[in-house]
Amino acid sequence: MPSVSGMKSRGWQVVLDPWRVPPEWRSLYQVHRISEFRRLVDQWWPVPLLVHLAFTLVTVLTRWDVQPGPDEMWHLGLAACTGVLLALAAWLARRSTRLQVDGDRWMPWVMAAVVWLNGASAWGFSRQGMSDHMLLMNSLSVMGCFCSMRLSFAGAVKSTALGAGAGAIIWSAGRPDLALQFSGQFLMACGLGLLCVFLREDLERENFLNAVKLAQAESRLRAVNERLHELAHQDALTGLPNRRSLDQCMKREWQRAVRNRSELALLMIDVDHFKRYNDRHGHLDGDACLITVAQALRGALQRPADVIARYGGEEFVVLLPDTDLAGAWSVAQRLMSRVDELGLPHQGSDVASHVTVSVGGCVFAGTGHERGGTLLRLADEALYKAKSSGRHCVSLTQLD
Repeated sequence: MPSVSGMKSRGWQVVLDPWRVPPEWRSLYQVHRISEFRRLVDQWWPVPLLVHLAFTLVTVLTRWDVQPGPDEMWHLGLAACTGVLLALAAWLARRSTRLQVDGDRWMPWVMAAVVWLNGASAWGFSRQGMSDHMLLMNSLSVMGCFCSMRLSFAGAVKSTALGAGAGAIIWSAGRPDLALQFSGQFLMACGLGLLCVFLREDLERENFLNAVKLAQAESRLRAVNERLHELAHQDALTGLPNRRSLDQCMKREWQRAVRNRSELALLMIDVDHFKRYNDRHGHLDGDACLITVAQALRGALQRPADVIARYGGEEFVVLLPDTDLAGAWSVAQRLMSRVDELGLPHQGSDVASHVTVSVGGCVFAGTGHERGGTLLRLADEALYKAKSSGRHCVSLTQLD
């Protein structure tokens, strides 16, 4: 994945061609530009029409001393069409995602059409000595198109090249003085517009890069926090929830059982003669044995709500919400059978030739005022009873 500093160092290349960015970022950068374009168009799309109509009206009221004839009305119509064209282009872009994506392809042509319409209006108004109004209107149109339509720097350069031909047409129409004045103001407006586009695009790119940098930092922070949460609540050897996680889950399930008056079962599981296993097979094999047993016990639980955790050493705890005494007995037998099916050799056991477990448990009936610690204590006593009875068996009690 490219670094933010690497993309930032591309400088002029990115400004001249905004899509010349690392392929991994192009789709994200495109979405960012389209989102900004849509937001701007939603807010400002009627403004060009209103500005052009207002400017045309002020021109008529302040500079026209006589009733305008058909030719004058025609040129006034051209001036008004400039605003209509801009507003229509913005309205279409507001409704079409494709136009938003391909803005740098079609917006320079709209810009060129605006300049040519303004040039024709300036040529027509020059007969009444009012061409300076349309020249000013053209400069404002150029600046507004460059900035409000969010042209890229490359698109703005293309617009300048397409619109420059309007001055040549005015020259060929026999008005070289007007052509020079029109071209001079047009190029000056384009120069200022290109500067604005350059600064805006550079700022936009910086904001995008800062947003990406912030997103990367937040992603790394979330990953670190998730990892810390795992380390704090997960047993490093078996991958099961640890004692801290069990305590939190136990408190939550106990409160729910008391509130709903529902049953809650807790099973304590102990690997039989595990100290002898370590002495005979070594601690590395002992760790591997615990991992295998933990996976088997977890696989024996059939409900998502059932929780298994490593309690410490070779002991595990299983928490069974909404489970009565018969259900707890069935689960305990299934846990023992799953460990037996592993067939892990145990040379130091006097119970069986393979690794076995003993299970003790307690079932809370949902009534009474005891604390959760009482359930754990009674399950531990039941486990001691199972081990005293020869191991590899189940002993359950009930907390009424």
